Amino acid sequence: MHGYKLGFRGDIEGLRAIAVLLVVAAHAGVPRLAGGFIGVDVFFVLSGFLITGLLNRELAERGRIDFGAFYLRRLRRLMPALLLVVLVVSALASHVLAPWDQGRQASAAAMASIWLSNIHFALAKLDYFAPGAEANLFLHTWSLGVEEQFYLLWPALLLGVWLLAKRKGQSFRELGTAILLAMACVSLVAELMLMRRLPQWSFYMMPMRAWQFAAGGLIWALPAASGQDGSSWRRCMAASRG
Repeated sequence: MHGYKLGFRGDIEGLRAIAVLLVVAAHAGVPRLAGGFIGVDVFFVLSGFLITGLLNRELAERGRIDFGAFYLRRLRRLMPALLLVVLVVSALASHVLAPWDQGRQASAAAMASIWLSNIHFALAKLDYFAPGAEANLFLHTWSLGVEEQFYLLWPALLLGVWLLAKRKGQSFRELGTAILLAMACVSLVAELMLMRRLPQWSFYMMPMRAWQFAAGGLIWALPAASGQDGSSWRRCMAASRG
């Protein structure tokens, strides 16, 4: 089983640290940092950047994507910590919460354990920023749901672009950039249109967040940003034409 890694990136780790600090500061009510929730948006862009890079490298080297290995790596990285949090918090909640509140928390825990809590909260019309919303013990897991749904679809999207470029004899990089740009535009417009009529859908649902992942992928398309000279793109283009 091949494990594709991009190597240590000090700039990426620095952005991750800043994003985490911003979110923590926002939750802690630090003055003038109420907008620190933008740290979650930064994480989505970073995920788009990193996963696009990993999958691009696999396509360049193998001409295909091992979906099973990709999903297994994601599960190994995220599932143990998620299940530990869900089990510990659920156990504590069963002892400290009133019986009438435990059912609501149990539903959220079940959805969180299968990475569907963002859809659960959207359908429940739970306003993330409303007073008392933090009483839901698993509210913070919505972003993991968005991430996992992105992981589920992104490999198929990139493989589809690669196969289309191969069939048409086009540049994989140019075609991929055009498709990612179109996706980012459609997703962003959809998010803005839903912001007033269905604000929870605009906030929680992965398709309305897809423009952020696409933005990360577009950044990867720049050789300077990917930390390379574009060689992986050229190998991928050559493979698609061969």
